[in-house]
Amino acid sequence: MENNRQALDDIDNKILDVFTWMDETYERTKKSYDTEKTIHELFEEQVKKCPEKTAIIYQNKSITYKELNRKSNQLARKLRQYGIKRNMIVGLMVQRSIEMIIGILGIIKAGGCYLPIDPKFPMTRIQYMIHESNVNLIITQHELSDNFIFDGTLMYIDDDFLYSGEDSDLDNVNNSSDLIYVIYTSGSSGKPKGVMIKHQSVHNFILGMVDVIDFHSDKSILCLTTISFDIFVLETLLPLTIGMQIMIADPRKVSTDLLNHQPDMLQTTPSTMKLMLNDPSNLGLIARLSEIMLGGEPLPRHLLSELRRLTKATIFNMYGPTETTIWSTVKKILSEDDITIGLPIANTQLCIVDERGIPVSLGSAGELCISGDGLASGYLHRSDLTSERFRNHPYYPAMKMYKTGDRVRLLKNGEIEYLGRIDQQVKIRGFRIELAEIEDCLQEHYLIKECVVTAKENEMGESYLVAYYVADNELTKMNLIFHLSESLPEYMIPSYFVRLQQIPLTPNGKIDRLSLPEPDMKRPNLDTDYLAPNTDEESAIAAIWGKVLKLDLVGVNDNFFELGGNSILLSRMYVELEEHFKMKLQISDIFSYPTVSKLARYLAEQKSKYRSISEKIIDQELQKKLSYIADVCRMNISYLLAAAFGFLLSEELRQEKLRIIAYLNGDSSMSILNFNFDDITQFDEVYKQIEREVLNAKGMNLHPNTKSDHSTTNEGSMLFAYDSEQEVQKYSDISLLVTQEDSSFHLKMVFNNKKFKQNIMTHWLAKYKKLVTIIIGELTTVNGEMK
Repeated sequence: MENNRQALDDIDNKILDVFTWMDETYERTKKSYDTEKTIHELFEEQVKKCPEKTAIIYQNKSITYKELNRKSNQLARKLRQYGIKRNMIVGLMVQRSIEMIIGILGIIKAGGCYLPIDPKFPMTRIQYMIHESNVNLIITQHELSDNFIFDGTLMYIDDDFLYSGEDSDLDNVNNSSDLIYVIYTSGSSGKPKGVMIKHQSVHNFILGMVDVIDFHSDKSILCLTTISFDIFVLETLLPLTIGMQIMIADPRKVSTDLLNHQPDMLQTTPSTMKLMLNDPSNLGLIARLSEIMLGGEPLPRHLLSELRRLTKATIFNMYGPTETTIWSTVKKILSEDDITIGLPIANTQLCIVDERGIPVSLGSAGELCISGDGLASGYLHRSDLTSERFRNHPYYPAMKMYKTGDRVRLLKNGEIEYLGRIDQQVKIRGFRIELAEIEDCLQEHYLIKECVVTAKENEMGESYLVAYYVADNELTKMNLIFHLSESLPEYMIPSYFVRLQQIPLTPNGKIDRLSLPEPDMKRPNLDTDYLAPNTDEESAIAAIWGKVLKLDLVGVNDNFFELGGNSILLSRMYVELEEHFKMKLQISDIFSYPTVSKLARYLAEQKSKYRSISEKIIDQELQKKLSYIADVCRMNISYLLAAAFGFLLSEELRQEKLRIIAYLNGDSSMSILNFNFDDITQFDEVYKQIEREVLNAKGMNLHPNTKSDHSTTNEGSMLFAYDSEQEVQKYSDISLLVTQEDSSFHLKMVFNNKKFKQNIMTHWLAKYKKLVTIIIGELTTVNGEMK
């Protein structure tokens, strides 16, 4: 009896601890701010502080705060002329561009609310969003006009006439309770649902982020996210309200889009971060970041370990559903054993309840509910669903809270540990997916009688979808993919399709998901017949695809994506191909040559793409001179030779800014050298630039997964290697390989003969030889002082 009484006392104390924690966090998260301010007012205030500062960079284009404000004002006036008023929804379907941001600002300055539409969505999904939201006007681009059917008003954001007339700030017609955007998420009813977010919620979100993360007007942030994913707001509206610089890029070609720009901050999902890490040309950029924010799906420990080896950036784990405005909790991650979703941001309250809606005790699992200033206004035209998911708070009756459907528990340190879902919702590459939506779409196939979709996890901790169906005959994978792709975005297409005689049920008549078989790791049922590889190249590619896709049989006419490939697996396969074939590829090559036979032919053509020429510098006094330079001048010989290479390329290519990937000091460590010859008049300034670049990267492993560090180059890049044992030929447009043997230097230049003529390269190499001889000679005649 005494033991029972003690147990009850322990439970009571745990419940008391939870209520104490709720009271303390409620008080701690209270932050004051001007709750009446709209987001465009915050932006306009920032424009006055830094009108000439660059606001956005995209590829070779940029725009200042003043010009961005002026153009969005002109667009807003045009929208008002077309009748846009407070809370009216305006569709926005544009490609990644500066105009994308102009469109958002123009819509909210006019008083409207923007509805982001991803141009990559299937037409059926786009049409549903347009119809369900009742939009009367869509802003798009001419090139996208065939992506949808619309009988309302179209405005083309690339039309010059939009940016004419009065460009001063408009009179503000909004208040903070007006809608700023509506974003559609996957719906359990089989159809997407629109989440309505107001200005105050975004303002509070900005306040909460700036409060816990070092956002600052002197910093720049990389914008990678699609416009239809709500975390896009952190990369755009947040920085524009505090005077930051935005760098827009595509996650599949970051280094190409950014050119020579280096962002300070990055926000992305763990899946996209893996994709970026698999492209070695991104590693230098990631290594130099100051903050990395990861969220949208659980953060794997192995990914955190990889980032820890690569960068000294501060890493944050973020959590939050769309219905509570982007991120609701933040955790600064210090170690692999420290992964939680952290604590609530400003003016955000958390409550963990059981199935009856009663708060659970400390350490017990329950459903996370969120309340506060970030709460959405509900679902567009879905009052029934709004009432179901937005409930009265059990402890603060005057407040509403959103039932997230996520299982969590409260730890003793006051942080929240994420445990998974209580329903069938899953996250794939950061996107929220209701399995019922896929099932409803699959069920519409005229040959399918029953179906169920489930999510599984591979050994890397990555989630993937498997569809099980009942039909009289097995259907080809391409048939099923084509059917689903008419209505669903790419990330909602299952990787595997399994035909069953019947769907397994529990004794209670419910689907027995635990009894669903693992997908068969053999070649799926495709439209093409199996044809075995015939050449060494085809055999190698088929083996790599089989390894990455976990398939036993891959034929030469099989399509990578039909076999189950996705963007993450594509990135992994790309690294394997480079490793085996010892040549640089682009991820876009796989899209262009998606079958084994086509890719094999392409690789065979690429082998003849490169040529090489060689020279020697022979000087009996060379070793003595080099020892003098190293000992007296205290100069690193590999730095000196790399500086000479950069100096030569700058002159011959007539480029003031250069980026060279280098292997220095005779080892396999990679350095990324960013040269700026703008105001340089002496050679020692070039040398000092290299010293600074190497020092900045000191202690950072720029290629943690390397077996072949040569894969760090990218198309159009330049490479320098000094006494490197790595096989670094044929991986960039121009490579200079230098080896030293006693009193001689061996120079080998490997070049892309489709871009450079051999006689020009011979001339360049001769100039380099002469330049190095002159530099070494002068350094040894000035008593150790640079001339």
